[in-house]
Amino acid sequence: QCSDILIEAGACKVYAILTQGIFSGPAISRINNACFEAVVVTYSIPQEQHMKDSPKVQCIDVS
Repeated sequence: QCSDILIEAGACKVYAILTQGIFSGPAISRINNACFEAVVVTYSIPQEQHMKDSPKVQCIDVS
């Protein structure tokens, strides 16, 4: 809901930057339905399936 509020307030794009992408339950569905431009996580937890399930999930290598 926060991304929706930011867009309504005039933000052009909203990004979520996370160190640990622990997605459970309906998390990916919620990400897909939210106004996020991208949800960026690190590879500290495998994210291949999440990236397949959501084009918004992006990973960066911090090693």
